[in-house]
Amino acid sequence: AKAEPGNTGEVQLAPTVQATVSNYTRRHGGLPTPYLELFLDEDGERVSDSLQSEQGSRFLGKYNRNMVVATPDAGLEPVSEDWHWANGREVQAMLLCDFAINTDARSVITCTDWRLLCEGTPFAAGRPGDKGFSAQLLASHGCDDNAAEQDLNAILQALQHCRDSTRLTTRLKPLQALAGWHWSDTGLTPAAGGSIALRYLKVDAAHREVPHWDQPILAGLRQESTTLLCQCRRGVLHFLLRCSVEVGFRETAQFGPTLQSDALDTAPAWRETLTAVADTAVIRAAVRQSDEGGRFDHAVTEYRIAQLDAACTVPASPLAVWVTLRQIETMCRQQGLLSNELRSAVSLLLAFA
Repeated sequence: AKAEPGNTGEVQLAPTVQATVSNYTRRHGGLPTPYLELFLDEDGERVSDSLQSEQGSRFLGKYNRNMVVATPDAGLEPVSEDWHWANGREVQAMLLCDFAINTDARSVITCTDWRLLCEGTPFAAGRPGDKGFSAQLLASHGCDDNAAEQDLNAILQALQHCRDSTRLTTRLKPLQALAGWHWSDTGLTPAAGGSIALRYLKVDAAHREVPHWDQPILAGLRQESTTLLCQCRRGVLHFLLRCSVEVGFRETAQFGPTLQSDALDTAPAWRETLTAVADTAVIRAAVRQSDEGGRFDHAVTEYRIAQLDAACTVPASPLAVWVTLRQIETMCRQQGLLSNELRSAVSLLLAFA
């Protein structure tokens, strides 16, 4: 249970270890990071280990190491009341609760072996009350590339083509040189409206490595929305991913969710048409979360899984690919393929596993 200054509700559930390099190396003279040694032990049993991006629209080249390690059967006793063991079913239920499991934990869960949540075949048991959708997820997770619209190589080639055909140049500018912003004693706000502002915070936190600090923080001025569309195609449930160009990605582009309100709009006509199509979809899961409360102040996004009727016509785009759930899980294990927003959206599907 980790307190972050920008969290809605202040405290949300985080991974066992969630720490910056400066925190866990104690550059600020803070307390040791509990359980850190388990993740630094080269001889430990690592279930998964990959480097994954944070929000590419707000972080410049920032990636986190996502790890799951297995401990002995005897387990570990929580070092304080801030840590608690939860079984897979409890985690699944909390994935559909607003402001419960934070962005970093969702990413770690999504990027590891999905069998850990259900102790068997993912999606075989199904979620009570959603047997029909659960059965579609099971079939999509179990099918091979022969039943998919495209094989994985073709999907990755589409992403590579987007990267090769896009050129982004970044320049660092001092805040004082930015036009169209208003300075005050409490932060920096857009003079003509916008989606973010910069604020200054002084933080007192009793249960953190350092109990007091000052920091700048990006404030969300509106609720954002992220939608992952799915549809039965060729008799198998597929998900529509978008090649998302974001200035903070080292790779220029990663696969993102179908619709994302704060994304760089590289295909406005397609997005407008698709938004109208999405209004006809059935919402299968939805949750609100505040993204990265350590850096963003109440930056709330609603994440949704929405299913289109099989007869619905979806506009084609070279930036979009239809993938199965099995292909999504394969890509989750690799660095630089799925955006932070897409991984959070996929975490909703794991509630049905």
